[in-house]
Amino acid sequence: MRYSVLPLDRSADVRPFVVGVLEEMVAFYLDDFDRRVAGLVLGDLVNNAFAHGPGGTETMVEFGLFLGDTGVCYAVRDGGDYFKRQDIKEQYESKTSITVFDDSHGHGCHVGVNNNIFPNADIIEVNTETGTLYCAQLLTRLIKKP
Repeated sequence: MRYSVLPLDRSADVRPFVVGVLEEMVAFYLDDFDRRVAGLVLGDLVNNAFAHGPGGTETMVEFGLFLGDTGVCYAVRDGGDYFKRQDIKEQYESKTSITVFDDSHGHGCHVGVNNNIFPNADIIEVNTETGTLYCAQLLTRLIKKP
């Protein structure tokens, strides 16, 4: 599956988009799928793409969703240069805590990356040529425990 997200008003449209994607994932993986754990990574990926993309809330974001027998992979590209940097690739792929925050939005950013994406993504890869962030979650993490 592939989703392309057009320019959206982040406050009004991102949440329904994330909820819709989660519902499709539940339909694919059935009722024992843990929306909360998936939503931590998915929500932060999409919110960050709009908040930090080169056009702010008017950023054109491309989002890919890949569902498989062993897990799910999200791909996000916001058209900016952040994920084209080798140091960012290394930091994300090694899940090294981000300590330099972007306060241009009036709050400490990257807190979600440290608290939501890093601990809940099993694999993180960055393609510096395309500026694409990939995060995979294995089903062992996404299926509710009895």
